[in-house]
Amino acid sequence: MSTALKNIVARWSEKTWLLLALTMSLALGLRILLLQMRWINPDEGAHLLDARLIWQGLVPIVDYASRQPVYTYLLALFVKVFGTGIAAGRLLPLFASLAIGWLIFVMVRRIYDAASGWLAATIYMLLPYTLIWSTVVKTEMPAVLFCCLSAWLLLRAVDKPALWSFLLLSGCSAAMAVYIRQSTLYMPAATVVFIAIHGGWRSGQTWKQIGVYVSGFLLVCLMVAWYYWGSLTASQIVFSQINPLNLVWNRLAHLLGILPEQMRIVDSTGFRILDQDLSYTWRAWRESLLFSLFIVSAAVYSAARLLSRSNSMPRHPAQLFFALWVVILLLAYAFQSANRGFYSQYFLESLPPLLMLGIPVIKGDRKGWPLLSRFIFFAGLFFFIFAIQRILWHQLWPLWGHLLLALFAAGLWAALVWMRYRRGTPLSAIAGLVTLFLTASVSGKLIGPKYECIWSPATLDRAVEILQRQGERDDTVLSGAMIWTHSSGLQPYGGVSHPTLFFMKYDAAFEKEFQETPPGFIVVDGYAQKKFARYWDFIERMIAERYEKVATLTESKWPVEIYRLLVHPESPDASLACNFFLQRGASR
Repeated sequence: MSTALKNIVARWSEKTWLLLALTMSLALGLRILLLQMRWINPDEGAHLLDARLIWQGLVPIVDYASRQPVYTYLLALFVKVFGTGIAAGRLLPLFASLAIGWLIFVMVRRIYDAASGWLAATIYMLLPYTLIWSTVVKTEMPAVLFCCLSAWLLLRAVDKPALWSFLLLSGCSAAMAVYIRQSTLYMPAATVVFIAIHGGWRSGQTWKQIGVYVSGFLLVCLMVAWYYWGSLTASQIVFSQINPLNLVWNRLAHLLGILPEQMRIVDSTGFRILDQDLSYTWRAWRESLLFSLFIVSAAVYSAARLLSRSNSMPRHPAQLFFALWVVILLLAYAFQSANRGFYSQYFLESLPPLLMLGIPVIKGDRKGWPLLSRFIFFAGLFFFIFAIQRILWHQLWPLWGHLLLALFAAGLWAALVWMRYRRGTPLSAIAGLVTLFLTASVSGKLIGPKYECIWSPATLDRAVEILQRQGERDDTVLSGAMIWTHSSGLQPYGGVSHPTLFFMKYDAAFEKEFQETPPGFIVVDGYAQKKFARYWDFIERMIAERYEKVATLTESKWPVEIYRLLVHPESPDASLACNFFLQRGASR
């Protein structure tokens, strides 16, 4: 029986494409299952509202302060095709995460072998850390998709230098990533440095390759600028997020205190822009590293082996590129952490290059033990530990979870000692087991449908039903999270789809305009107090004087209170032509 099982495993190990198809089907099924269970993150509503306003005839950046234009239009496409529900918007990161897995497979297969490609793609698509963020409306997944596409095109061009078109398209893809998420400027930076190192600074061919790549990048930038030409002046285009270098220029000018007041992210000056608590920043970094510790440790070990002169492991130019990608990305986010803050989903951007760099170490070379058998064993071990923390610790009795985990840890420690001193197992293999254990344990304890989310789907359904029943289509809503506004079909107060703007900048006319045209509804969701902190005392007085509470929903981490204006004003201007603060800036 055991021989027959080994034969079956051996035959399946050779069918890499079939294994990949089955893995992607499993990954898709898990994501669809999670889609409706996942709680709501505070940013999702604002992103979805950006997309919905496009179908109301508004232009992002021109008429309202949206995210990057390519991201907003992509999301608008999903909203148009799949509906206005939150699940429709979540399909964008869902499909993007699966496409990233496929690109990881084709890149690793090209560099190492098909089995390594399947293993890398499978780890990425089934890792709980990736899985939990693949069903939240955020910019990271689609941005990483275009970064991976740019990397794949670059590696094709490196293998066949005559394929100039691949280099051009690589630059185009990198620009598309920037127009989804500005911070992905690390991709063109890493690419240019890689081409220069790989080809040599003094080589004319190298400078031609850099020129072609940069041309592809600038081509997309010019197309985006052309789209906005006429709606915005040349000065507005240069000093808005349409200019990829605006992020660098804005931070530097803000730091030096020379940025005009109307262009500042916040009213204050100095190095620290936002006041995220440092303890939260450290926690986000710690969780991100622990959620992928076995991948990070394998990448570090692999990089050390590549740098070792005595190492006989074959080297591929792509390994240098992956290392540069990771280093420049992490340096950028180290600055971001000190300057503004850090969230655990940011680290998702580093997983593909880390995984592709470390996959030779993760795969190992154990004769007599097929890769598929090893994967089944370690995957089973991982999800067994995950289940102990997820089920016992969270749903039964925490002490049982701790006791079982302690017993399991003791057994693992004994096994590691035996492996090291009786069998001579390499320290790298032992470190891999330890980091796998830590990743599974911490993931099981922290990662679930509520991770980094505030409100339950049931709360959203009830809030939407109340707003739709008691409101009219042109009523405006003031709230911290915009998911209530988007899903109910009502309008955002002041045409502002991202209330973070109220938190960042102060406008002295806010109170006057509020009194003249008050919102039809105010939703106090636990997030509104933060977003409107500058005006909250005034808003509370207005609630007491002019509003009545129509519902209190308590099924989530934070209660949701819905207030309705006692006497509805006349319908607001349906055009909602400009962002509140852009209007103020223009009038000055």
